[in-house]
Amino acid sequence: LTSNSVVGIDITIILEARNRESQRWGRTKISRHLESAMARYEANCAIFLSHSNRGLGKDIGDFGQGECQYGFWVATHHDMINIAIQVLILRQQLTSQQTFNSQIDGTAIEFQVQQIESSLKHITQINTYLTETEKNSEGIREQAKALRKEIRSSLERITQAISKSNPQA
Repeated sequence: LTSNSVVGIDITIILEARNRESQRWGRTKISRHLESAMARYEANCAIFLSHSNRGLGKDIGDFGQGECQYGFWVATHHDMINIAIQVLILRQQLTSQQTFNSQIDGTAIEFQVQQIESSLKHITQINTYLTETEKNSEGIREQAKALRKEIRSSLERITQAISKSNPQA
């Protein structure tokens, strides 16, 4: 996007997508990968997009941010892509405004940015709890399935015992 676009700044966002959950990528590996991609494509922002949060390291959670020599980056999963784009545009706009406009209320804006980051961390915590709940509920589901199987087996044995003791049936 150029400064003549709707965002009013020059911004080039590189998007690196990954659809593998076999190995979680953490902050260091993502930062190196994105820095290389940003240099190669002359971008000033980058998004590392994983198909789900299972491809992201625990230090990233659902949404991680960083900065390298070429600019800002965000690592997230596809459910958060719109937020990632908005955060990068906002960061680039703030950097541009602070350079050209000393009247900007940086304190008020920084408070809102911190609020966003806090909310994103809270989302990560909630998703962690949900994942644990899903794991536990799967274990409970398997136990209930095994108990139903035991009940059916016992009922069959009772039916057989009754049939043997009652030759008329």
